[in-house]
Amino acid sequence: AIIEDIEPPYNVIVEKQIEELLYIEARLQKLKSKKFVLHNKKGESRITAAGKQYKEFSQIRDSIIRNLVKVIEHHTKQKKNEFAKWLEKQNF
Repeated sequence: AIIEDIEPPYNVIVEKQIEELLYIEARLQKLKSKKFVLHNKKGESRITAAGKQYKEFSQIRDSIIRNLVKVIEHHTKQKKNEFAKWLEKQNF
């Protein structure tokens, strides 16, 4: 329903970005089960590969969401679409 309200060719872009967002969210969920920081006996700590990946995926996710909001706001057929209503409920 959201994609149908978006003007072509932006509807295709939004659909692909949503698919990418779902993939990234799945990766983030898997990474949550890993340790992000390791501590050694000297009290030093370092970020693990999982921690670095989580940070990178989080930044990509945030960027996709910002881009989706911009495209949807500027290229929808209606003033107030379902995505905008959903965003308001989410307090974004």
